[in-house]
Amino acid sequence: MQLHFFAVARFIPFALFISVEGSPGTQEQAATRGGEEVEIVTPYVFDGSLRNMRRAALWSFGDPIKEIPRRSYRRVPDEDSRGRARAAAGPDTLLNIQSRAARGREIRALTTPVRDFEGQVFSGVNPPDTVGDVGPQFYVQMINSSSGSELTIYNKSDGSTAAGPISLDTMGSGECANGHGDPIVLYDAMAERWLLSEFSSAGDRMCVYVSKTSDPVSGGWFNYDFRAPRFPDYPKYGVWPSAYLVSTNEATGPALYALERAQMLTGQPAKMQRFSVPVLDGFGFQALTPADLDGPTAPPSGAPGYFIRHRDDEVHNLSASDPQKDFLELWELSVDFADASRSTVSGPHVVALAEFDSTLCGLSSFDCFPQPGASSQRLDPLREVVMQRLQYRNNGSHQTLVGNFVTDVNGADRGGIRWFELRKQNAGWTLFQEGTFSPDDDNRFMGSIAMDGRGNLAIGYNITSRFTFPGLRYAGREAGDPKGTLTHGEFTLVGGLAANGSSRYGDYSALSVDPDDDCTFWFTGQHNPSDRWATRVGAFSFGSCEGTEHAEFDRDTCLNQCSVDRENCSQNGTLHPHTCVEIFQSCTSFCGEAPSLSTARLTVAVAVTPGADRGVFDLQVDGVSRVANVGNGGSTGPLQLPAGAHTVGVAGGSGTSLEDYGIEIGGDCNADGSILLSGGDEKTCTARVSRTQPTGEPAACASACAANRARCETGPLGASVCRQLFDLCQELCTGQSMP
Repeated sequence: MQLHFFAVARFIPFALFISVEGSPGTQEQAATRGGEEVEIVTPYVFDGSLRNMRRAALWSFGDPIKEIPRRSYRRVPDEDSRGRARAAAGPDTLLNIQSRAARGREIRALTTPVRDFEGQVFSGVNPPDTVGDVGPQFYVQMINSSSGSELTIYNKSDGSTAAGPISLDTMGSGECANGHGDPIVLYDAMAERWLLSEFSSAGDRMCVYVSKTSDPVSGGWFNYDFRAPRFPDYPKYGVWPSAYLVSTNEATGPALYALERAQMLTGQPAKMQRFSVPVLDGFGFQALTPADLDGPTAPPSGAPGYFIRHRDDEVHNLSASDPQKDFLELWELSVDFADASRSTVSGPHVVALAEFDSTLCGLSSFDCFPQPGASSQRLDPLREVVMQRLQYRNNGSHQTLVGNFVTDVNGADRGGIRWFELRKQNAGWTLFQEGTFSPDDDNRFMGSIAMDGRGNLAIGYNITSRFTFPGLRYAGREAGDPKGTLTHGEFTLVGGLAANGSSRYGDYSALSVDPDDDCTFWFTGQHNPSDRWATRVGAFSFGSCEGTEHAEFDRDTCLNQCSVDRENCSQNGTLHPHTCVEIFQSCTSFCGEAPSLSTARLTVAVAVTPGADRGVFDLQVDGVSRVANVGNGGSTGPLQLPAGAHTVGVAGGSGTSLEDYGIEIGGDCNADGSILLSGGDEKTCTARVSRTQPTGEPAACASACAANRARCETGPLGASVCRQLFDLCQELCTGQSMP
C-alpha cells in the first residue's frame, strides 16, 4: 500500500506540547494545549436507499488475494534486551485468581446465542477488520474488501439481510469515492444515528458517514471528507457528547482527533482538530483507543473525552522499570471548536496494573500464535494496542471504563486476555478490578469487552493453538462475582474448521450492547471454516440483566430446545445448512452432551465446454449458493455438511443465462444432483456445463470476425494464420469449432 504525504497548508497549528519527567509509575499531567484545526468540511449528501444499491462483487476462486500490511513507522531498539528483561518477570500472577474462581455456574450464566448467523464472507483481503454495532432495528457489519470497505445491514429480529453487501464508497464523493478499508461502525444512541468510517485510497482522508435518521437503509447519509496531515492508519472512533473521538497510528506518532459531532448530526459544515501524544519506545506500531459511550446516561456536563494505552515498562522504560507493576496511561481531551487554541489534551494519568508481558514472539513479529498443522501460518497477536472498544458508562454513583489487550501469560508466548475495569467517583480514575483469562493451553486474543446495564461484563475473542483451529468464543462475569474473575463461560460461538491462510488476522472484533434493553451483547469477528476466513454474528445475555435469574438447569429440557432450534434454523431459509449444524452442535455441547450429528465434506466443481467460454456460474447446495461467479475449473472447495441427503445445483452468474447452456451433474452425485452423505465422507460432484447457444449477438459477432479476417489477409501474416485466427473468433462467437 502506497503512502502519500502532503504539506497541508490548510492546517492551522496551535499545538504546544509540555512534557514532565517522572518515574515510570508516577508520570502525570503532560499537556498539549491547542490543536491543529482543519478547514470547515461541508458534507456530501447521499439520499438513496441502500436496498437499491448495486451489490458488491463477491470474491471468486482465481481472483487475487491482497495482504494489507500493518504499518510500523519506527524500528524497535534493543528488542532482544527488552525481551530478556521482560521474561525475567515470570508467569502472569492473575492466572491464580482466575483458576480459583468458582466453577459450576457456567451453564446458568450466559445464554446460548439468541441470534447466531453468518456475516459477510471472504472478500479477497487479509485481514477482514471485522466490525459491527447494533441499533433498534438493525445490526450493521463492515469488513475490508479489495476495493475498500463492504457494508451489510441485517434485520436484528432474525438475521436476514436488509441491504448489501455494498461498497461504502458508493455513498461517497471526491477522494472518499475510492475507499481503502479499516472500517468502523458505531451506533450513536444519544442521537439515534449511525457512524461509519474508512480511510481513502489516496489523499490521507478519513471518510466519515453519519446517518440522517436512525434508519441506515433508507434514511440517507452525510459524508464528511476529513483530510489528515499524514496517513491516518488504524483509525478507531468513539461517541462522546462534545465530539466524535478518533485515534490513529501515524508516521510521527500516535494522533488524536476530535470531530465536530453537533454539526455532523445535522449535516452542517464541521471542523476537525488534531492532537499528538508522545511515542513509547518499544513498539513500532502505536495507537491509543478512544472511549465510546454506552447506556442511557450521558457523562457529567463538560467531561473530557478519554483515550487509553497500556505500558509494559520492561519494554517501554528499559532502564527504569518496576518488576511488580505495569501501567495504563489515560489521556483527557477537552475540545473547543470555537477557538482551537483553548482545546487541551492532558495526561498521562497513570493507573498501575499487575505485571504483564507484551513480548509475544518479540515486539514486532506478525507470526506468533500457532494453528493445527506443522506448516500452518502463525497468526498476528496484535500486542500493541488496547483493543476496541474502550467502553464508557455513567452508572450514576460512579463512571466506568472497561478494556482489554493480549498478553503473554506464561513467558512462552501463550496469549491470554488481560481485562480491566476503571472507576471514577469523586476524584480521578482508579483500578476497580483486573483479570487475566487463559484457562488452558489455547491462545486467546483479538478481544472486545463490554458491560451491560446491570454491571455484568462479557468478552468476545478469537482462539487458536496447535490443536484448535481459529474460532470465536465468549466468557463473562456478573457484577457480584469475585473481582478479577470471569466465572461464566466460556461458550463457543463458532468453532474453526481449518487454518487461516495468512498471518494477518483480525485486526479487531466488536462487542456491543443492544440499546433497546441495555442487556443483550452482540459480537462479531473472524473465524475459519476453510483457509479463507468468514465472519459470524451472535447475540447473548445474562439472565440476571433482564431481572430474572435462569431457572434451574435441566439437561433434557436443554437438549430438547437444541432440537427445536435446529428445526427452526433449517426452516429459516437464509442460513446455510452447515451453519444450522454448527449451531446445533454448539447447543448440545453447552447442554453437556457431545454432538451426535456426524458431518461430511463435499466439493462442487464446474467444467465448462468450450474451455474458452466466458460464462460464470453460482454453485449451489440445497438451493443455497455457496460460491458465486465461478468459471471453468472453479469449485466451492470442501464444504462441511451434515450427514444425510443433499442436492447440488447450478445457477447463472453475473451476465450468464442458463438458457444458453446444457448442464449435466456427475462425479459422486446422481444425474439429478442428489447425493447421500455418510459421516466422514469426502465427496466431489462435478457440474459439466456446455454452451448450446451462440454468445452475444451471433450476426454481429460473425461480421466482426469476417472484417478482422479481411484486414488480417492484407497484412504480413498470410492466409493460413488469418484463417486460424478467424476460426478462433468464430468459436468464441458460437461456442463451436469451425470447419
